[in-house]
Amino acid sequence: VAFGRDGRLFAASLPPDDVAGLPTELPTEILHRNWDSLEDRKPLLLGDTRYLVAAAEPAANPAVQKLLVLFPEQSWSKIRRDAALPPLIVGLVAGLLTVVVAIWLSQRFGKRIGGLQAQVAAIAAGDFRQIPVTNRSDELDELISSVNQMSSQLADMQKTIRHSERTRLLTQLAGGLAHHLRNAVAGARMALQLHERRCRLASGSPVPSGGTKSASNGDDQSLTVALRQLSLIETHLKGVLALGRVDARVQQSQ
Repeated sequence: VAFGRDGRLFAASLPPDDVAGLPTELPTEILHRNWDSLEDRKPLLLGDTRYLVAAAEPAANPAVQKLLVLFPEQSWSKIRRDAALPPLIVGLVAGLLTVVVAIWLSQRFGKRIGGLQAQVAAIAAGDFRQIPVTNRSDELDELISSVNQMSSQLADMQKTIRHSERTRLLTQLAGGLAHHLRNAVAGARMALQLHERRCRLASGSPVPSGGTKSASNGDDQSLTVALRQLSLIETHLKGVLALGRVDARVQQSQ
């Protein structure tokens, strides 16, 4: 809408009846000086349409004193809506995709972490089976490899401990058996010595010192051989018992 030097309507792109009552001077709460802030002012009602009004520099026409630009408020709102809707839709789609990807990743990592947790619980219960490692080469795979290595080391340690316990048990059993056998051999040797002494006393032969030498003149040497074998067995049993005591001292020091 252009106003002439005399303050009257000079030209307008709107019907004359709509702008007939438009004054030259508009209130500051309606007239806009800055095109970047049209929505900061109240709209102007002309007929049935509400307009946003801004002042513009008149063209190089000396007859035009003032130029007002009227923008329909409804069109302004539509432009703003059309400008904001595509980024809003893109943002919503991107947000939904982000949520979907986040849920998928959380389920994927949650499943792998759950498997790792189950493996650690199985290791604590004595089950040293390992989890297969994928080719993703991420932090979880490195953690799974470390847990698998720990599981393998614990399995080896358990085998070593079992072997050591079995060896110690066998040593204890062998020591106890050797001790009982030694006592039995000592009793048998003493019984044979007493029997030999009685036989010599009964035959009137002199009893040699120690009672372990055989008599001459063709006496039976079976008792002497038996005593010698029992002494040899007793010597071997003493060696077994001595070895058991050395192993016990070594285990206590460790």
